[in-house]
Formats: sequence, structure tokens, C-alpha cells
Amino acid sequence: MRRLFPLVLAVTLLAGCGVRPSAVVPAGEAPRKFTAEVTALYFVLNGGLYRSERIDTQPLSVSQKVDLLFAGPRADEREKGVTTALPTITGGGSEVVRQTPQRYEVRVRAAVAELSSRALDQLVCTVLAGEAAEHAMAVGSLVSVAGTSGRREDRGCPLD
Repeated sequence: MRRLFPLVLAVTLLAGCGVRPSAVVPAGEAPRKFTAEVTALYFVLNGGLYRSERIDTQPLSVSQKVDLLFAGPRADEREKGVTTALPTITGGGSEVVRQTPQRYEVRVRAAVAELSSRALDQLVCTVLAGEAAEHAMAVGSLVSVAGTSGRREDRGCPLD
């Protein structure tokens, strides 16, 4: 019996589980991880700055976030009373340039000299929130705003 056990064990191990080899079976693409990114846009609610967080399925550049800001609040945001002090501009074209780790310039298709202080705050806070998400920059960074008429120098976000 002791001699039979190793023989049975060897036969069992060599026989395997009975699955026969096959060719490679195509199964399509490998699964992809679904990721979402939070985009912070600063609008106006009850006269003060309001951070609206939107979920995007693909990463957006800070310039694209500024374009979304100029497009204005969505219908669901407007229903909550969210407004904007910025003019509505569609079609993109904004550009955010990182000049130093704590200094940025945003170039927009708007008459910057005519923007109110609240509108500039919306713009600056949105830029800095976007840059913080991308570069983990320090609080206290400054943004200058250039547009079709005029330029506004070095503003920080009043919520910092």
C-alpha cells in the first residue's frame, strides 16, 4: 500500500485536471479603470463667491476650466441661485500660462478693464484651484489677467 501511494500520486499529478490546451482566445480590450476628476469653478451665490464642483470623466486643462467658467453656470446650478459676474463667452480660447511656481497669467477673450472685482475673483480663484489640482502649488499664488482691453496685475484668491 505504501508503494502504491507514490505511484497514484505521480499519475494524478502528471494527468493534470483534464483541461486540454487551446489557442489564444481573443477577448477584446483589457478593462480600464474609470476615473473622474473634480473641476472647481467659482461662481456667485448670494453676492459671495461660490465653489461649484463638477465631475468630469476626463482631465481638463486649467485653460479648459476657465472656458467652462466663461460659459456660465449650468441649469442645475442656476436653479440653486448660482450666477456669474463674468460675461458669457463660448467657443474657448482662454489660455493659462504658468510663469513661476507661484505666478500665473490668464489670457481671455474679454474686456478685462471692464470686469468687476467679483468677476476677477471668480476667474482668479478658478485658475488657482485648477493649478492646485495639477501642480499642488502653494497658497498665496498670484494671477494677472490679460484680455481684449487692458490688464489686471497680480491678484490672489480672497478665499485663501
